[in-house]
Amino acid sequence: MSSPVVVGVYGSLRRGASANGLLNGAKYLGSDKVKGNLFNLGAYPGLLLCRAEKMQKEVVVDLYQLPEEKGMLKTLDRYESYFPDREEESLYTRKTVVTLEGCMKIYVYVYCGRCDARWEVVPPDWIEFQQQKK
Repeated sequence: MSSPVVVGVYGSLRRGASANGLLNGAKYLGSDKVKGNLFNLGAYPGLLLCRAEKMQKEVVVDLYQLPEEKGMLKTLDRYESYFPDREEESLYTRKTVVTLEGCMKIYVYVYCGRCDARWEVVPPDWIEFQQQKK
């Protein structure tokens, strides 16, 4: 039996956000944090995994355990424009990381493009950032 697939979502897929309906049927496990940097790309954020420890922030993610039988991971891959067979054409790529608080291995979608430091989301919580803009 394979281990359950858990994804960490940090933007439009988070609870209460515009695309959270794509996770209907997944089990919400709570929030956690991952090391990285979150950037404002306009309508949605992008996560970058920085190798320089001192540059990394603690990005807030909502954790969801995906149902095995529904093909939800493929749906999320399509939503994030991740093409496993053609990663060079992907907007995001799916990476395995370990959460900071629960020490869980999860998938996150990492932005493939370049980001300007001026676009960094502070604090690195997309929902809080969106609320501050109102």
